[in-house]
Amino acid sequence: MKKQKDKEGFSLVELIIVIAVMGILVGAAAYSFGYMKLADAKGLANGINSGLSELKSESMAKNKPVYMHLYEQDGSYILYYSEDSSCDTSKEGKNLGSSTMSVKMDGTELGSGGTKSFHIRKKDGAFEAVDGDEPPSEIEVSSDSYTYKIVLVKETGRHYID
Repeated sequence: MKKQKDKEGFSLVELIIVIAVMGILVGAAAYSFGYMKLADAKGLANGINSGLSELKSESMAKNKPVYMHLYEQDGSYILYYSEDSSCDTSKEGKNLGSSTMSVKMDGTELGSGGTKSFHIRKKDGAFEAVDGDEPPSEIEVSSDSYTYKIVLVKETGRHYID
């Protein structure tokens, strides 16, 4: 007759330890996934904010008006500059981030097919209406529970992330 100790397999204690370690790893992965979404939203907000800074630099340096166009296309937010006030979505632009995030301008979402153009007056650096469309005073970038606001001061052309 063989003793119980000769049997091969896992003990209950070993099984509980493995399940506990797996639970800790899954929890850590879920926690870091939240930080990745936070980083994506922050990156998109920073991309728009630096785009506005570049628009101001380009507008002050050139003799022709410069326009910044922001739009959503094929699952991404795209930004490009032109000397034309109308947005041509067929042109190559800079991919700022995934459209799984939300971009709202004064509460109105920049959805699929929507475009927003920005222009800065050379004489005083203020944001100016493009084709009758007033510039927003706030751009909100959000992903799940993370939200970043870019505040635009129309009269001075100043902008910052709040």
